[in-house]
Amino acid sequence: MSGAAVRTVGLTKVFGSHVAADSVDLEIRTGEVLGFLGPNGAGKTTTINMILGLLQPTSGYVELFGEKADWTQSKMRRRIGTLLDGVELYPYLSAKENLQVFRKAFGGIPLCSVDKVLSAVGLSSRADDKVSGFSQGMKRRLGLALSLLPDPDILILDEPANGLDPKGIKDLRDLLKGLARAGKGVFLSSHLLHEVEVICDRVVILRKGKVIAEGKVNDLITETPTIELAVDRPQEAEKILLAKPEVSSVSRTGNRLTVQYNSCKTHAGTLLDTMPGLDNHERLAQLLNKSLASHGIFAYELILHSGSLEQVFFDVLKEVG
Repeated sequence: MSGAAVRTVGLTKVFGSHVAADSVDLEIRTGEVLGFLGPNGAGKTTTINMILGLLQPTSGYVELFGEKADWTQSKMRRRIGTLLDGVELYPYLSAKENLQVFRKAFGGIPLCSVDKVLSAVGLSSRADDKVSGFSQGMKRRLGLALSLLPDPDILILDEPANGLDPKGIKDLRDLLKGLARAGKGVFLSSHLLHEVEVICDRVVILRKGKVIAEGKVNDLITETPTIELAVDRPQEAEKILLAKPEVSSVSRTGNRLTVQYNSCKTHAGTLLDTMPGLDNHERLAQLLNKSLASHGIFAYELILHSGSLEQVFFDVLKEVG
């Protein structure tokens, strides 16, 4: 991973009495994919528009490659490729002709780049077909090709998987990972939490204009697994487990309890250190099992379930209310 290519510093936007973005600090780094998550109305689009200079912030600023962003400099714009909602294409031109128009408008882009980006997004076989006959997914692919045309260092993509079928989503996943491996930075705003989990190295979660969680995807997931228990006195066991400070919730279905707990890094204290050879998930499962056993309740089945980004997402939204 490299340093921050794009950095927002206290980025804030106020519309009347509504704070759409509230002191947003984030970094887009070359060599990685950053996921940008949040419910509808969280301020994601506002933040993206400020990063791209399409919206003037009320306060705060954006740095591009170590310099305060100045969007009057074409050299800065050329270093960032974008795919936003509402990208305008010429319907009665072919895919290749559309890209040729933009290639000439950008200036300085080699002719061979058109075929290169069409191949990258899987449109080589449809290069000479008119865009008016394209599906929504194919138009999305062409929009992505357009964002790649100037060979930018950073890609900012807003819901790039819209309209794509499962194969198209997998192709997009492979493409974005490959671009990151090649040293580009990818900023991905999406509602497809599973895809973000698979594609992204880090995530930032926004709610009501504020960053409420951020970190490496693997770290966040590791902190939010669940434990499934089958016991003979489930109602009593539920009360015992809910009294534990490390347990955040318990759901009961028949004799089965699903226990969700808070980060092992901040709970259970030094007890976890007395159980070497096990990861925190396994250690806490054993501690909870021992706690039940001390009350004469014995689990006849215990299953560890890994966490997911979806679980992290809803957990942090619930925590902040």
